[in-house]
Amino acid sequence: MLGSDAIKRALARGEGGVLNSVRYAIDERTARECETAFQKGLEVGIENSVRSMIAISAKDDAMVTVLHDVWGFSRIEAVDRIVWVKRKIAVEGLDEVLASKGKSPREIEDFHRAYAVRSRLTHENALFVLWSEPDQLYRKLVEMGEPRR
Repeated sequence: MLGSDAIKRALARGEGGVLNSVRYAIDERTARECETAFQKGLEVGIENSVRSMIAISAKDDAMVTVLHDVWGFSRIEAVDRIVWVKRKIAVEGLDEVLASKGKSPREIEDFHRAYAVRSRLTHENALFVLWSEPDQLYRKLVEMGEPRR
């Protein structure tokens, strides 16, 4: 392992190759971390844009246009992003409903698994249309029961 003492000794002996290797490794790691932080920042900005448009009751076609014109998404990618955010909001709302019923975080996770919440929100339109009505989403899931495995 290359510790700080080994680096100091190598530098004291004038081993420029080691110095260049250390610089390269640090530069590479820093570049990766910066890229990751930048991408996360973009994702947060895009999600917040969609959430703010939802909060002001913007129509879906207007949201698609904004994501297309401002963020550079194709119209299909914009629709996919809006649907993704709505599913995320549905899950957050459902979690709040479950928590208000006294469910622990573990019990909430168990509910999600037992009722295949994320999968069903993706594949069952009858659930997805309730994305903004968490109480009704909860009732519908319970009414439908656990999916067959």
